[in-house]
Amino acid sequence: MQPVGHFLRLGESGYRKLADLNASGFFPAQHVVVDASKRHHQKELLADLRASGVEIVLDTKSAELGTLHKCSGHDPTSGGNGIFSMVV
Repeated sequence: MQPVGHFLRLGESGYRKLADLNASGFFPAQHVVVDASKRHHQKELLADLRASGVEIVLDTKSAELGTLHKCSGHDPTSGGNGIFSMVV
């Protein structure tokens, strides 16, 4: 029986600490998930992780964007009163 894989999600600011851990040889995971919109901020760390053999999974957040309320512009905080907002 194979153990369950452990994936570490790189955050918006915590990745700097992970970069330090990786540089010192103490990176805690062999699999990471990266938010696609944050990839350009983390490119140096990602290159180092790739060179170390860490599996990198890119999260495009397509599941979130595929839901009707995300695409319709409906503001769920409006209480259903027909108010629409556009987030730019």
